[in-house]
Amino acid sequence: MADTTTTRRALLGATFAAPVAATILTTPAAAGQGLFAARLAEYHRCCAVHEAWHKANMTPACAAHDAMKAGTDEWQATLKRVFELEGEVGEYVDRTSDALDKLLVTPAPDYAALAVKLEIALQEDVFNLRDDYSEFGAVLLADVRRLGREG
Repeated sequence: MADTTTTRRALLGATFAAPVAATILTTPAAAGQGLFAARLAEYHRCCAVHEAWHKANMTPACAAHDAMKAGTDEWQATLKRVFELEGEVGEYVDRTSDALDKLLVTPAPDYAALAVKLEIALQEDVFNLRDDYSEFGAVLLADVRRLGREG
């Protein structure tokens, strides 16, 4: 049976392997599609790395903790490990959140990209979970107006 464990080093290597798109304020349509595609890919990559880390670390730690009899030394040890992992997961949450923010403020190059942005924003519940949701709403509205003029 193959070893399916993932090391922290491998996950961090994957995190930094893909290039991050440079911020471009004004772009021609083709470059805008490239920027949007790059930021969408970065968001999906961050989500995948976060999920892989969770499956490799948090899921087994929680399962080990749940299997222990409450109050025992083993139960306490597994609980401590779960708390340690909760501290580590913030690194992955922050990267994913940053990638999401960059994606959502990137102008959509066409209606299909706008639909993707809106779907992700709704899936991530950004309009209810973020204090700064109005920025995302304003960018989406600007996309609709701009695409309406271009189309």
